[in-house]
This record gives sequence, C-alpha cells and structure tokens, in this order.
Amino acid sequence: MSNDNQQVVTIEPLLVRAEQAAKLLGISRSKFYSMHSAGLVPMPIRLIDAPRWDVNELKNWIQNRCPSREVWERTMKGRR
Repeated sequence: MSNDNQQVVTIEPLLVRAEQAAKLLGISRSKFYSMHSAGLVPMPIRLIDAPRWDVNELKNWIQNRCPSREVWERTMKGRR
C-alpha cells in the first residue's frame, strides 16, 4: 500500500561547519579560515570540541554589511 500524500521535510541546520559557512558566503574554505584568523567573521560556537557557526548570526552579519568581528561583537553586545 503506497501513501502518495507523504511529505518530505527538509531540516535546515542551525549550526554549520566552516566549509558550510564558506559556501553560505560564496567563498572557499581556505578564504573563510583566513578571514576567521584575521577577525573578519563572527566567532564560532564550540559544540563539544567542534567549532560551528550560527547560520542566523551569519545571515544577520551579512545584512549588516559584514563588519569586523570586533565591531560585530560590540554591535551584538549593545542589542542584548
């Protein structure tokens, strides 16, 4: 018996690895790591021992014209 009404649910990740974050930004993984080392992207969240970037924070950061990490952290601190 087949159920033709089945729906496929796609779950979008909330936290992503550096490779996925780079893809969201349209840059290479090595460029993303260079930007991370230079303090040009938001800090990752540590999930156990693995760095993960918050997709919503990255989107918000982009909407705010990609400020440096220092400026971004001050901006976010002011919003809390």
